Amino acid sequence: MIHACAAKTVEMQGDFMKDDADLFGIYASYLGIENVTLDAYWLYVRDDVALIGDRNHIHTLGLRGAGVVGAFDFEAEAAYQFGDPDGLRKGLIRRVDIEYDEFGVNLELGYTFDCAWQPRVFARFAYLGGGDDSGNFWRRDIDMPFNRLGSNIKYSEFLDNDPNSDLKATMSNVLFYSLGVEVTPTECLSLKLVGAYLEVDEEAPDLGWWFWRDNADSTLGWELGLYADYRYSEDLTVRAGYAHFFGSDGLERNAIIGNGLFVWNGDEDDDYDYLFIETEICF
Repeated sequence: MIHACAAKTVEMQGDFMKDDADLFGIYASYLGIENVTLDAYWLYVRDDVALIGDRNHIHTLGLRGAGVVGAFDFEAEAAYQFGDPDGLRKGLIRRVDIEYDEFGVNLELGYTFDCAWQPRVFARFAYLGGGDDSGNFWRRDIDMPFNRLGSNIKYSEFLDNDPNSDLKATMSNVLFYSLGVEVTPTECLSLKLVGAYLEVDEEAPDLGWWFWRDNADSTLGWELGLYADYRYSEDLTVRAGYAHFFGSDGLERNAIIGNGLFVWNGDEDDDYDYLFIETEICF
């Protein structure tokens, strides 16, 4: 199965394809293995509404496999990103060479026990590369953090859902570790408990003792969430959840939101709570 797509993600009402953002892609899936899907894709973003430079060109190549084998279920995805922003070759220093050259990885493995309530335990890991800065004053080579490209996955109810901005599901420069368990007490009700630990891939540079600031810390914090799904019918589902985030020192200076370009501006004393209820109807 092969899909091709083209989408205009930002329209600025200017000339054709000028000052806009466009997404193009090809997504191929192989379905010849029972209960297993193998995917390969290419995505290209042409972004004139760039926060960095005049225009961004971002290519993403990815491979994904997911399925069920016996009592195990799995998902494994790896993506490589390359490209460059225009208009950033010169500055106060002799040369600024900025490009995209980073990886993203998402892994999940689960096991379902064949007993009452069908308990499923699972582990999840994600690597969202933070790029690299050579730090050379005269020729500065910078690899940009992994760009999420408007992802529909949220690894954190908080760091991936900044209430003060439009930057949703753009957390990057992060290592994510998670363990969880879910049960199905009845055919209509499922419960899930998830704990996650988050740390920074590339820490903020040392400011030096003359700024009276400590070095950046790698630990962002811990997140714990409890969720419930109630399937009232085949067409109507009610969901509710509560999550709490225990902040750490890494929230203070590290760039982790806005695809790893902006600082969260938190600290070790931060504690966040998130409570929601929602309905989903199919028709």
